[in-house]
Amino acid sequence: MASSLLSSCFETTSRYTLDECDSLEQITEPLLLKHTASIDSLLIYYSMTIFAYPFPLTGPVAFHDIFKCKTAESKAMLERSAEARERAGKMLAAARNSTSGMSFEPLIAAISAYLPHLFSIASVVEGAAETRIFRSLVFRWRASLGGIPTLLGGSDADMDSSNHHFEIRFILLSLGYAYSNEAGSLMQRASVDGGDLDGPSKVASQHLRTAAGIFDYLADIEARQWTTLPEERAPELVPAVPAALCSISMAQAQELAVRIAVAKGTSSSLVAKLIMAVYNHYVTAQQLLTQRLSREDYSNLIGSFREYVRVKSVITKSVVYKLMGSDAKAKQEHGKAVAYLQAAVELSSTIRMSADGGLSDMKAMLDAEHADNVSLLNAYSSENSRIYYEPVPPASELILPEPKQILDIVPFVKPEPLYRHIN
Repeated sequence: MASSLLSSCFETTSRYTLDECDSLEQITEPLLLKHTASIDSLLIYYSMTIFAYPFPLTGPVAFHDIFKCKTAESKAMLERSAEARERAGKMLAAARNSTSGMSFEPLIAAISAYLPHLFSIASVVEGAAETRIFRSLVFRWRASLGGIPTLLGGSDADMDSSNHHFEIRFILLSLGYAYSNEAGSLMQRASVDGGDLDGPSKVASQHLRTAAGIFDYLADIEARQWTTLPEERAPELVPAVPAALCSISMAQAQELAVRIAVAKGTSSSLVAKLIMAVYNHYVTAQQLLTQRLSREDYSNLIGSFREYVRVKSVITKSVVYKLMGSDAKAKQEHGKAVAYLQAAVELSSTIRMSADGGLSDMKAMLDAEHADNVSLLNAYSSENSRIYYEPVPPASELILPEPKQILDIVPFVKPEPLYRHIN
């Protein structure tokens, strides 16, 4: 279930499962062939990349040296837990040097294999009052989405904590990043290979929905387990950040599903409703980051991530305006069509000119989106001024469509511990 921080993201008029995307004609309105934006035009926006999350780093923890065991069996269990954690840590370090199109499936497998061990350690710490610890249990992580510049060493400084929830949060964040990055990598590989993108899009969308479920668990369930955070902390430990990550993942999952709808010839008016849901997700993420985080926590997030969310929250609205203008044109509402395209051009121009240099991979797409808006506006304006002479309403009178959300979060299921106490 989505957390209370995210409840506004899921107030929609209609819901469909990913499997039903195989037959999107169930929700497809009659195709409007005349005066609509072309499929190539609509797909400019969907060529924009999924954000590639950098991975945090961690060092090994020798659980079998920390917990005093009386039996060889308990010591062997703790050794296996330490080995599983070390494998996941090594895979995270390797993923920091990932290349375009790299598969993150091995990392997902390694972290997933460690999770039952992690929740076993958590059960031992929480439930076994007689467990004797003869050396402090310390987890060390180096954050990746944000930094702690007030600490000596700058934003790359390592953080230590003896709280196992510190470990749970960074491990689950890493797993969510891995699923999201695998979605982006999968689409990159599919684009290079050519051919039909429907299958890869559905798999990538499933990965993003899975990532959303992990982030939602962190923002909702896990957030209630550790409420007293250290003053000097990485911002991703604050529940508002995983809540925003959940919204971003759901936006990206819906974008991939909408891409299938566009390729199938879905009408501009329906695509506008679908993208309106995407817009709501990005706006929710932006609000969570800017309104629920302290100014210091927000500024400590890496700039490319802050800029990605800001750009997407604006450009999606521009796309909605373009599609509404296309739909108005098809309905012979020529003045209204011009007004919608004027709004689209204003937004795409603003975000194109202010986009941070760290988003160079999106710059060409933003330029193409803006150029397409300008082209449509010029065509609509010229035709209206020469033939129809309809008044152009002010932007304040333009109505945005109701959002249509077609996908749900895949909930994260906490694995059962392999053991709950040691002897």
